[in-house]
Amino acid sequence: MQEKIIVGRLQSIFSWPITKLVSAFFITLIAPIYAALIGLLVLVIIDFFLGIWRAVKEVRFSSARMRTGVSKIILYCACILTVRLGEQQIYLIYGKEILYISEFTILFFSATEIASILETISKLGVKVPGSILSFFEKQADMKRLGK
Repeated sequence: MQEKIIVGRLQSIFSWPITKLVSAFFITLIAPIYAALIGLLVLVIIDFFLGIWRAVKEVRFSSARMRTGVSKIILYCACILTVRLGEQQIYLIYGKEILYISEFTILFFSATEIASILETISKLGVKVPGSILSFFEKQADMKRLGK
């Protein structure tokens, strides 16, 4: 019975004109980068659950660490949305897409997630090929040295 009430309320909310307008705006905004966003979403979900697995295994599960992971996801969304809105403004001014900044932003976040997944997997005891680990370790060393 309560499920019907919840479904009824959701249907009434999504029938509001403002909700339809906001939904259409976001769909139009993300349509060109939809596939890249799905790929990033999959990587974020994998990293999130591997992080939970590692925290449980190492008995370091805490709400503060979980909050850090959730805030990272929110920051990713805010950055991608800001970049995409900037691209839309460039498109309105110049009439064509000059730069594919949102795709590069998503690619950067995806590479970050892949590195995090590999690090977590290796700390869980799964063997990762040495060439992949050495590449990411070299990148991390360069980042620490400021190069």
